[in-house]
Amino acid sequence: MSIHRFIRNNQKLHHENKAEFMEIFAKNLSKYLDFIYGFDVVMFDKDLRVPDGTSTKDFIKKKYGIKGVELIERLIGGNMVNKEKQVWEMTDADFENSEDYKYSLENGIHSKKTAVAIEIINKLDPIAYIEGRSKGGGLFPFSLRTKSGHIEARPTGVQKYANELRIKSIKQALVEGKLVPPEVLADYPELKV
Repeated sequence: MSIHRFIRNNQKLHHENKAEFMEIFAKNLSKYLDFIYGFDVVMFDKDLRVPDGTSTKDFIKKKYGIKGVELIERLIGGNMVNKEKQVWEMTDADFENSEDYKYSLENGIHSKKTAVAIEIINKLDPIAYIEGRSKGGGLFPFSLRTKSGHIEARPTGVQKYANELRIKSIKQALVEGKLVPPEVLADYPELKV
């Protein structure tokens, strides 16, 4: 998801849920919902003083009821147990089935590899954004602003940066002992342990 769409979605979430949040939790939603980073469940958990060894979901359900759980699930973007796949868990097919991928293709990105690359960058470098200049109906050439600075990029540069981010993500998952799916490792045989 592009950073601009992410911000708009978080603004909409805030607008639609601030009254209910205040009613249920007697707290201002603005403290926890950042328009860029989303809902800060860690800060919320600390402010609720959830006891060690108790899940936030169970604590909210017991103290505030199912409506509290449903509201927090809306704010964090899904079920508190089932979360979306991380980049290190995703195959190219997973990326190609996403809404962000389709959005890129519909908005001037003509290469499937570049659309996947943009999605990876959006997931792993939330500060990054693309400044496009229309040329022949597409976005290229464009600038890519990342955590590390400003990059004048062509499609191959974007793909290279995304591949570096993805490899770093997979390596980190392996170091942490996470189970990286074999179909993901098949694309990166040099990372197999």
